[in-house]
Amino acid sequence: MKPRIALGALPPRLPLPLGAICVGTEGNVGIWNPFLGRWGDVGYPGGSKVRSLARDLLDVVFVVTTDGSVRSWPRADPWSPASRMGNWTLNMLGWDRDATLWCVGTAGNVGGWHNNKWLDRGNQGGWTLKMMTWNAGLQLVGVGTKGNVGIWTGQAWTDLGLMGGWTLKMTAFDKTGRQWGVGTEGNIGLWNGQGWTDLGIAGGWTVDWLYFS
Repeated sequence: MKPRIALGALPPRLPLPLGAICVGTEGNVGIWNPFLGRWGDVGYPGGSKVRSLARDLLDVVFVVTTDGSVRSWPRADPWSPASRMGNWTLNMLGWDRDATLWCVGTAGNVGGWHNNKWLDRGNQGGWTLKMMTWNAGLQLVGVGTKGNVGIWTGQAWTDLGLMGGWTLKMTAFDKTGRQWGVGTEGNIGLWNGQGWTDLGIAGGWTVDWLYFS
């Protein structure tokens, strides 16, 4: 009888879903493989180191590079050349439910895209932002430069402080509405309603950005 083949121990199963995408702290992009429990490294989009990424409603991928420029990839074509969209240097891009494009500039100010230019809303509500996104309830959620989280009421930010005691780089919501956070050590957390379930350095990567497709 042949001896059993010893299989290497599989990594612990993490709750990151299929479709999770990250930007590593070296500016490369990874796609999560939940079966292997690790990131598949797709490198640097178009040769550029990346700060953040997003998709529009037509599923075109956009990245903001580490120098604040923007590149896009409509799947069938090569990456577009890097450009200073609206002559702004950016931290991130995002689309709301009405397909309006928004950004956070490197000065922490908010811009709305209109007639091929950014309409500057300044430091919205008096906050200097790292980034912003929308939760499952379609509320605007922002992360300030101090790592605190706020929910926009339409007139001001409701400051939730350092959620769960974490200073965040950013936060994101997956397709089921679960909230995720990236800590300053590049670790990933899943919000459980009272605190962060710390997944640590998930898949061996330190992370700057999360996106859920």
